[in-house]
Amino acid sequence: FFGMKMGFAGFGALLMIAYALDTNVILTTSILKSDRKDFMKIYKPAFITGLTMTACIVSIFSIVWLVSSSRILVDIARILVVGFSADLIFTWVWNAGILQWWLERRESE
Repeated sequence: FFGMKMGFAGFGALLMIAYALDTNVILTTSILKSDRKDFMKIYKPAFITGLTMTACIVSIFSIVWLVSSSRILVDIARILVVGFSADLIFTWVWNAGILQWWLERRESE
């Protein structure tokens, strides 16, 4: 894939990153189904739920990364820790900003 080699562990970890989409679904569903106009009242409960999910996964796989003697588990843990950490930024800063802009635009129409 783009000239990069990926082992079995890397492929498995990339498939598990699809779980990170759940935080985007939680945020987007909360925004789209809400009748409230105050973005922060909608955002805060979704943020707490998503942050809790991601913090648990990052904590667990950080421990696996640090204490495991299995090379495959270390590779999986490394990919997941980096992926879920990046997901925090993309979901709760970038995607939330886009959704806030959309909500404000919808209210002005």
